Amino acid sequence: MTDHDIDARPPRTSWFAGLLFWLGTLCILVPLVLLFAIKGQGGGYNALYGAVAVLQVGVFTMPVGLVLLIAYTVIDRPWRRPIGQVWLYWLQVAGLVVLMLAVGSELLGEWRHRRQVAQDAAWAERSVERIRLIEAALAKDDDATVAREYAVCNGYCPRWRLIFDAMANHASRSLDVLVKDLTPVTYENEGFYREQSATMCRDGVTYRNDASLAGWAGTLGDRAIVERLLPLWGAEEKQAALYGAAFGNQPDIMDLMLAHGATLAPPGADDVEPHDALSQAVEAATRAGATDALAWLAAHADRPVPADNYVWVELENWINASPPSRWRGNLEPLLDALLRLGVARQERPLIGAIQRSDAVLARALIRRGIKLDDPSDDPWAGQLKTLLAGPADAIGTDDGENVKPCERASSETE
Repeated sequence: MTDHDIDARPPRTSWFAGLLFWLGTLCILVPLVLLFAIKGQGGGYNALYGAVAVLQVGVFTMPVGLVLLIAYTVIDRPWRRPIGQVWLYWLQVAGLVVLMLAVGSELLGEWRHRRQVAQDAAWAERSVERIRLIEAALAKDDDATVAREYAVCNGYCPRWRLIFDAMANHASRSLDVLVKDLTPVTYENEGFYREQSATMCRDGVTYRNDASLAGWAGTLGDRAIVERLLPLWGAEEKQAALYGAAFGNQPDIMDLMLAHGATLAPPGADDVEPHDALSQAVEAATRAGATDALAWLAAHADRPVPADNYVWVELENWINASPPSRWRGNLEPLLDALLRLGVARQERPLIGAIQRSDAVLARALIRRGIKLDDPSDDPWAGQLKTLLAGPADAIGTDDGENVKPCERASSETE
């Protein structure tokens, strides 16, 4: 071998350069291999969390690996060697590039997320004042102010709540501003079909219900507003408006919904989630003591209310939410309407009256043929006898503590 051949050979790698190389390999290639292994396991939360964890580790190992790789490169100058001898070095360089891109993408995504959160928070804070101005304008149906301030909100103002407030204030001109760009498709996309909790105010007393926007339109009973929203509703929303009108004691809106396709018919055999329309309407009306709506239902129903219902539960809810003067005055016509509708004479409401020591309700039920299933051997029979022997006007534990006064309808999203 000549001296020229010896000079042409690449220099040997020192032990220190080799140590730098293998430490750099651990810092760069190991996180990369783990990342690809996790990605190969498919989707799911475990894979996602694992990938995020590897990338977070890579944030710390990548700079270390980069420093080690640079130091090794300066000391050993691997580009002077044949690629077959240093292929792992070039693989390490490629891995470093891939890891830098992955970590950079993760950091960029996190930065964008934080910036978006900060922007959303800033917009939400500025929207508070806009919402206050819009609500004040809705009380006066000042559609010009509503249009100006809602445009500034840039989508951050809660449209469901504002439309509800427009309906509660009978602000038809302002409602036009809030719904002018809605179509049946965007109405559904914005989730107006979802039920939300809100309260109806009747004669200064609050009654709570869960209903979609269409249901609350029916409850609040402004015919012009209902007709404005009708083109946006499909069959389910028209049905919801019928139930809402029953809750709100709005027979004219119930007529309107029936004319536009709502029904009191039983569920079809192919219905995925069968709900009996008549039962739901009767339950909604009973929940708020809506005697006019119950009379309307009795006149339009062509069959009795199915036995599987929650009517007597809703009767208790109505009594609990109403002042004694209110429910005592409406109790007799309400019970008569329920029985005309064919609601089963169950012992449940009578037991409820016994539990509350409510002689008024107990006597009204007994007069209508509602009794304990087995009076001769019933744990409630003795208590009922004692109750009936006492004052006829006793209402027991009904002290009105659940009654909430109000001035207007209110959305619970406020």
